[in-house]
Amino acid sequence: MFLTTNRVASIDTAFQSRVDLFLPYYDLTSSARRKVWLNFIERAGKDRFDVTHETLEKLSQLPLDGREIKNLAKSAQLLSLRGGAKVSLERVYMLTMKRVQALEQTGASQISD
Repeated sequence: MFLTTNRVASIDTAFQSRVDLFLPYYDLTSSARRKVWLNFIERAGKDRFDVTHETLEKLSQLPLDGREIKNLAKSAQLLSLRGGAKVSLERVYMLTMKRVQALEQTGASQISD
């Protein structure tokens, strides 16, 4: 069984003592985030996205993890399907910034600049 978390400190110590192997998980680099964004765009079909190099660069600079990127790409795709338009990365960027702001306001964010 594999357990993945970025909240190791919140795991009960009795549970931690039963773990045989801990593998560190590091935050993604901007290059890695760019690859993650591209992977989700390619999976959905590049023809569904209006991709620009500049917006992709902006997105890759945001300190997001793979799960957040997946959720944001999916949300943008669903919103665009509703309107019948291509997913603009500007829309994805706007959704991303709204998510970051909401998480920061609730104090739930792991994101720090």
